[in-house]
Amino acid sequence: MLSAGGQRPTPIALVTAVALASTTALLLVVLGRRKSSKAPDPEHEQLLEILAELSKKFFNTCQDLYQLAKSVREKMQSSGVTASEDTLNQQLLRQSKVFEKLETITAEVAAKFGCTSAEIQDMQTRAARDPVVRQYTEGFQQMLSDAVAGMPPILPNATIPPALTEEKVLQIQGEAQILEASKIKDKVGRSKVEWSQLGEVLKTAHTDAWDETLKIYAEEVQGSPELYHSAVATYMRNEDFAKDRNALHEQHQAKMVKLFKPSNGAKTKN
Repeated sequence: MLSAGGQRPTPIALVTAVALASTTALLLVVLGRRKSSKAPDPEHEQLLEILAELSKKFFNTCQDLYQLAKSVREKMQSSGVTASEDTLNQQLLRQSKVFEKLETITAEVAAKFGCTSAEIQDMQTRAARDPVVRQYTEGFQQMLSDAVAGMPPILPNATIPPALTEEKVLQIQGEAQILEASKIKDKVGRSKVEWSQLGEVLKTAHTDAWDETLKIYAEEVQGSPELYHSAVATYMRNEDFAKDRNALHEQHQAKMVKLFKPSNGAKTKN
């Protein structure tokens, strides 16, 4: 199982290979289930629903880890600080508390489906050889690996909608950023914002702008923000797309800085 600097292993076998899949008892169960694969399998159907729900929630956790890892790695590079990958990864996993969050997420999803975390693990173990279940298991591992390496995660078993092209993704990003700038300008213009409140204002404007924009394009993203961000992560592997997206981001950052700069005619107080 994955561990971080001697930490206890992950609470369920969602981000590790299932070691019990080779036991005789399990093989008999799997073989027995395959023989009757034509008949509906309620447990298997429920497991797929659970894994789909878990993957979306864990995706958002990995998104946060990715942002943290990216920030830390950029600061280390700019300051000339070095560390081994193992040490850095362990520190990032501890700081993000990703395994504790996974435990909480699993408990929440288990309660929603009327079972326990242990029962989810048992179901996953019994279905370990199912290709879709295996893709979820490997997808969880890949999300975690990408995020801690400072790369955007991709939702397991995600299929990018045809309408969500590279051009459409950049268009959505541009519109969300314009809306975000408008919200910040409106908030700062209508009221006196203290410096201590600025961080929360920026965070709220960013979250609200993206929520509203993705709702506008609900059909393109099939009602799933995770699919949009997975499309971005997939396209970011393309160097040309990454350059275009980064350029758009830099333009947005320049606008944000300009919003808080005094105008040329403004007088500074002594």
